[in-house]
Amino acid sequence: MMGYGGYGMGGGGFGLGFIGPIINIIILLVIIWGVSSLFNNRRDGGDDSRIARLERETERTRDTLEKILKKLE
Repeated sequence: MMGYGGYGMGGGGFGLGFIGPIINIIILLVIIWGVSSLFNNRRDGGDDSRIARLERETERTRDTLEKILKKLE
């Protein structure tokens, strides 16, 4: 009964055979995603700065459209 570990019959993560390594990879990806989103939120300054940035862009767009309409009249 040698060699069962190499064929996915045991030794995987959490003792689940060949499914264990897949679960370990999924957990690793979730951790990486969580850490990266945490750093992105800190860099962006949260939702308040994002809303302020969108308001500024909206105001600029409105001004630009008003200028274009004045030129068309």
